Amino acid sequence: MTAFSKYLHEASLSRCYRQTKQYDSGLITASRKTIKDYKQDCKVIENITRKQNRKRNAKLSSDLLKKYSVTSVRGAYIENYKQNDAVEVGENSYFIVDIENRGNLRKDLMGFGEKWNQDSVVYIPMGGTSGQLIGTSLCNTYPNYKETIILSNPVFGKNGEFMTKVHGRPFILESFEIPVLEPEGWFGKYGKYIMTKDY
Repeated sequence: MTAFSKYLHEASLSRCYRQTKQYDSGLITASRKTIKDYKQDCKVIENITRKQNRKRNAKLSSDLLKKYSVTSVRGAYIENYKQNDAVEVGENSYFIVDIENRGNLRKDLMGFGEKWNQDSVVYIPMGGTSGQLIGTSLCNTYPNYKETIILSNPVFGKNGEFMTKVHGRPFILESFEIPVLEPEGWFGKYGKYIMTKDY
């Protein structure tokens, strides 16, 4: 079983690496430790539980699957970077691929980042040689709202890590979980259609 897990891990990593070369891709999550309201001087208005984060991510993945290929990943990220309440959080994230070349991934990632109160999202243009860290919060986070920081040479490491650093700030994907595969056949596609509807 360990050999199979290692194989699955490496196969998922290899597939994601190939996809960054062929398509636009990105990284996003709906997970948060706290929610701040920019209309109230960015004061914390809610603490988020693990259960709530699971529900938030389930809704996000449902929205993403309507247009994109989605792989579940486990990441580490510094929330509220460069602020007094900065904290490193482990979170379930999604690696998104614009497999149908719609050309709207960057815009959609920014929209979902704002909707789910994220400090930022990562967008990787086709080719995978660099990425963009894009600010999506109005609460004086890093990067600033709609500011784009270029991430040079994202690295897929020997131990299955995807890691890049921006001015000493790490964004690390520690491991890849079982991917959410694109469905095949009529039943698979119908199942995806049903899953993405809000009933």
